[in-house]
Amino acid sequence: MEIENQETQKKPHLSLEVRKKIVEYKDFGYSGDDIFKILSASKSTCNECIGSIDDVSNRPMTGRPKKVTEEESKMLIETTKAHPNLSLTQLKMESGVNI
Repeated sequence: MEIENQETQKKPHLSLEVRKKIVEYKDFGYSGDDIFKILSASKSTCNECIGSIDDVSNRPMTGRPKKVTEEESKMLIETTKAHPNLSLTQLKMESGVNI
């Protein structure tokens, strides 16, 4: 069970600076293998950055949109801290957030 969790955990995304460095190294003539060794990034990540060389900006991540806003999330956290024993139904009613 422990091994499965380690394998399925995603690594954090590369920062914009690291992605720009990957592109710079590629422009200087370094190969993908050399770049991943220098920057300690995975080969697939380096190749992905090199493949999308035209656009290394911080693009929004794809996926399902958030169901609650930041404000609603803060409200839920505050309500939960104030009343830690509330059920989900009671939390919805107390906070006024539609989950």
